[in-house]
Amino acid sequence: MKMTMKITVKMTTRTIKKIKIISLAFLTVAASFLSFYFLNAGLTTEKLINIWPVIISFWIFITLVVLEVVLIDNLNLLTFLVFLQSAVPALVFTSYFSHPRFIFWGLIILFLFMFWGVSKGHRVIKNNLKVRFFFISRQVVPKIVTGLLLFTIVVLYINYIVLGNFSEGLGTKVFNGILKSAQPILKVWVPDISFDMKIDKALQKTAETQFEKSKDEILAKQGINIDKLSYVEKNELINQISAGIKERIERFTGELNGNQTISEALYNLMRNKINSLSLFTKKLAGAGFFLVLFFVAKSIAFIIHPLIEITAFVIYKILLLSNFVHINLETKQKEIVNI
Repeated sequence: MKMTMKITVKMTTRTIKKIKIISLAFLTVAASFLSFYFLNAGLTTEKLINIWPVIISFWIFITLVVLEVVLIDNLNLLTFLVFLQSAVPALVFTSYFSHPRFIFWGLIILFLFMFWGVSKGHRVIKNNLKVRFFFISRQVVPKIVTGLLLFTIVVLYINYIVLGNFSEGLGTKVFNGILKSAQPILKVWVPDISFDMKIDKALQKTAETQFEKSKDEILAKQGINIDKLSYVEKNELINQISAGIKERIERFTGELNGNQTISEALYNLMRNKINSLSLFTKKLAGAGFFLVLFFVAKSIAFIIHPLIEITAFVIYKILLLSNFVHINLETKQKEIVNI
């Protein structure tokens, strides 16, 4: 009777463990699907990407993958789950299979980086006596983030360069966003101008700044003491400087429309230059742009890594307190997490 009860308890424990693992795997696959669904939905609008749903869903997805690594001690099972999770985009980005080579390599890259992170985290658990949660998560999170960023860059390249889904409105928004981030750099050289300023006014402001900085040079070369000039004479000199600046710029850009803003003129210049390129050069330039975008995103992403790790740790502690998981001793010294 006691033997039968022990077998029943053991079978019940195994069944509960399987249910817990299946539940965690289901949630992770669901989070993966939502992440790529929101990414795809963002690409079909003119909002470049509805960024917050994408960030939050990816955040949840990576958190759940970290928990899988800590809670599931079977590397073969983890590899199978990674395969499922990295294959999910194939269900979402079906329209991209008109260019299978690109999407295929995107999926391969995503799988390899996810497997790298998961296997590294699993190896850390096996090689340490204690469950060092943050040390484990630091092996997992950066690699998965890199894989997701690379896949996103591949998708952006296919959508905007290969398929040509880059509208005028979207281009303006992206370009203005880039210029806005570069505004502080512009103000270092000319404090009083912005990219929203009309060209004629911006040239005038630039000339005034150069005029003030060139007092000693004008005195030395032309023998003119600026401080003794009348208001009209100063304006004449500033207008000459402004005309000279405009002439030098127009050698490169062609004739400028003084009533356009700087951002409009720069965008039109960029668009005309791109339209004059061959198809191959456009694709090559697009690849270069998105590669730079990847490195920019990667340099910013490290800020998010600790937040994801803390989120995973808090959930892990809640699971421990609720007895959803528990820590046992595999040997006299080695800890192991049982789900």
